[in-house]
Amino acid sequence: MAIEWRDELATGIAHIDAQHKGIFSMFAAFSTACNDGCANVELVNLVGFLEDYARDHFRYEEKSMQEAEYPDLSMQQQNHKKFLDEVAVLKRKVCEYRPDMPEVREMKRMLIRWLVQHINHLDMAFADFLKGTATDR
Repeated sequence: MAIEWRDELATGIAHIDAQHKGIFSMFAAFSTACNDGCANVELVNLVGFLEDYARDHFRYEEKSMQEAEYPDLSMQQQNHKKFLDEVAVLKRKVCEYRPDMPEVREMKRMLIRWLVQHINHLDMAFADFLKGTATDR
């Protein structure tokens, strides 16, 4: 799965879109490191950076949702927690032992699929809510 930002993922909320682009950039760097067979310490650093960035991004999104009195905030929080839990599993595997690259790549693919689906459905629903055009996606 290609790891690159696509314009159709844009929510129209500039700060959130910029942060989403940053997450995609981190996945691309992690993917390159995996493909290049880099040292385990570099993988640990990259996945740790991804985890921190995603956590900060989710806090920002959730604060924005809270301020907007978004009715589906709790669903977003549950989804964000699930993603962070999966990133933590990846980090633990990379930190505790040298997993084989196919295993790491499969986890990475799963996280990217999750991120794209999350943006396409939940984040777009929030953007629609902010624009006053809430629709079922």
